[in-house]
Amino acid sequence: MTKLIVDASAAASWLLASQATRSAMDLLDRLEDFEPAAPYVFQWELGNLLVRQTRREPRFSLAEAFTVLDSFRIAIAPPVGRNDVRALAAIAASRGLSLFDAGYLWLAMQIDGVVASRDGGLLTAATAAGLPVFDLRG
Repeated sequence: MTKLIVDASAAASWLLASQATRSAMDLLDRLEDFEPAAPYVFQWELGNLLVRQTRREPRFSLAEAFTVLDSFRIAIAPPVGRNDVRALAAIAASRGLSLFDAGYLWLAMQIDGVVASRDGGLLTAATAAGLPVFDLRG
């Protein structure tokens, strides 16, 4: 089964109506065809995005969002050590990525995964690295 690297922007497009795109919903409909995975930082990055959403939309249910997120079965890779973070920082700097995005790229390269994202920089870097992508921007 194909490994699918899900970044926070992809998950946000599945959880927040304001972020939804047709391509994201199409991929969500086929999610059972993949083994979704994300680096450890995903849970912090997406969790922060959901917390910010509660400030913008008072009726937004954080608990419900996390329940829906759990239904996606996204496997979380273990945290990396200090030396790995330094290596990821070098990747980020050389490819014009955030450290978070370098983590998604690195994981995809490690497990030969497909990158699902709405982040143009990450999609460009993944394509340049020879990885297949799901561009969820449209």
